[in-house]
Amino acid sequence: MTKRKRKGFTLIEMVIVMFIISVLLMLVIPNVVEQRNNAEKHSADAFIRTVQTVVDMDSYGETPITTQSALLDKLTKDQKERFQKLNLIYDTTSRTVKVDSNGAKH
Repeated sequence: MTKRKRKGFTLIEMVIVMFIISVLLMLVIPNVVEQRNNAEKHSADAFIRTVQTVVDMDSYGETPITTQSALLDKLTKDQKERFQKLNLIYDTTSRTVKVDSNGAKH
């Protein structure tokens, strides 16, 4: 009997490798998704604090921000887009920026 040279992997070896990779992915993907969601939440919180700082600093000026439209005029184009994407509102009574829980567009 002559030994023949093997070229490549057997089917069972390929299946085992694919199984190991899929198990690793099942362990890693949920953590990555959770970390991404946490990062987005922290980023949104930081943005809200930034916009609130704009409101607070402007309250010391001669013309304090009294409407959401006036607040949006103080923001850059990117900040305006993010303000609307995060569904934020400016509460004129409490002079705070918060997420609109009603989901209404202003």
